[in-house]
Amino acid sequence: MTTTQTELILADDTAARVLATVRRGLLSVEPTDLHVIAPEACAHTAEDIRERDLSPILRAGALDDGPLHIFVTDRGLRAPSRGIVRHLMRPDLPEGSLLRVAPGIVCPSWEQQLVRSCARARGLSECIMLAMELCGTYVHQILGHRELPIETDLARVTSRAATGVYLERARGMRGVKRAREALRWALDNANSPAEAALGCMQHLPPRLGGLGYPSPTLNERLEVPRRKRHLTRSDHYLPDIFWLMFLLDLEYDSDEWHLAPRQVKHDKGRLNDIQALDVHVMPVTSDMLNHFDEFELLERQVGEHMAEFLGEPMVRHLRLLRDEKYVALRKQRLYELLPPYRIA
Repeated sequence: MTTTQTELILADDTAARVLATVRRGLLSVEPTDLHVIAPEACAHTAEDIRERDLSPILRAGALDDGPLHIFVTDRGLRAPSRGIVRHLMRPDLPEGSLLRVAPGIVCPSWEQQLVRSCARARGLSECIMLAMELCGTYVHQILGHRELPIETDLARVTSRAATGVYLERARGMRGVKRAREALRWALDNANSPAEAALGCMQHLPPRLGGLGYPSPTLNERLEVPRRKRHLTRSDHYLPDIFWLMFLLDLEYDSDEWHLAPRQVKHDKGRLNDIQALDVHVMPVTSDMLNHFDEFELLERQVGEHMAEFLGEPMVRHLRLLRDEKYVALRKQRLYELLPPYRIA
């Protein structure tokens, strides 16, 4: 669809703030089939912006004192002006690239934001973590800004499958190739950066600094069989990082949340319930991620458990992982995936 009216297209950090606010439920957006915006349809002057009703965005706290970042679709519209930063965007976008924020105001969709962020990301780790955030249930204060606090237990807004469909339509765009590579290693449903990094490390191949284990699922529903419901407090659970084929669950216990006495009591009961389903539960603490030797010990234990099911091929794989070259790659990858963060 081509627009016949002018549109203010939010960009860069302004768009990231708006999308993070949407994730937290403070602002609503709607899909739009708009995806072709001619240069003359771009709201780009201070007068154009004053004509827009920004009050819903302001009330949601999605704007700060910094400049307003917007897109234009012609280089001639990028003249600098006070308080406005104009970014260039192609006039014809794949369908599903924009979301309606308010009348006359749109911003990039989750998938389009991934593509644009990957285009300027510093490497694969940053791209993977952005994909995990978009396909997960947590968000940073500004989407993708991993140095900022996070909020967890949010509704998911997209998935690996939906993002993959969009990336097929977006072939040829700058950033798409990196986004496709990141999506290959991302997982759905991570509820924190630590879960995202830990889950990703399991199935990244050794050549990319991972362990090359079979892919786990994150926070997916595990039903309690009827014959065992007398053993548990609930009829289902959401194991943090789970392999059904190995009946193995890595449960991440972050210091920020799980050290509260009431939560410790709740967690112990939950872990007992999951173990009653014949699942081998391995608690993971922040120390095990922050200290590489602890991480390596944990992953050797995970690998040995898998070897009981997979036999000699897994034993050979575990020997490969001890190679100094792969150990160094894992240490670097874990460092890149886990910058400092804190729970909001």
